[in-house]
Amino acid sequence: MQLNHVHLKSKNPDKLCEFYKKYFNLSILAKNDIEIYIGTHKGSWLTIAQSSKEDLPLPPWFHFGFCLSSKEEVTNLFEKMKHDSLKFPRELTAFGEEALTYYVLDPDGNIIEVSWIKDHQG
Repeated sequence: MQLNHVHLKSKNPDKLCEFYKKYFNLSILAKNDIEIYIGTHKGSWLTIAQSSKEDLPLPPWFHFGFCLSSKEEVTNLFEKMKHDSLKFPRELTAFGEEALTYYVLDPDGNIIEVSWIKDHQG
């Protein structure tokens, strides 16, 4: 079994889409009047839709993550995001030689965990 998508609501779907394209190399898979589907062509994607007043807020602990292939990739992306003045609920943190992770906010305030985990294919 594999998780195939996460559905996000956005005040500005096009701006959010550009964020994920820039930092996570995602591509637009499909777009219609209601939603943008952005992903990697490997079976996983984000669905981004326009938010509305009826939307319920996400709980403060909600986040999703991207697991990268190396510590260097995590560090390089962190430095790029830091240079671009993004906000970090948790700065770059090492867990011994087993993991490296940080949390960053996307333009809508969603929390994204970026990590490398030893012996895990990112």
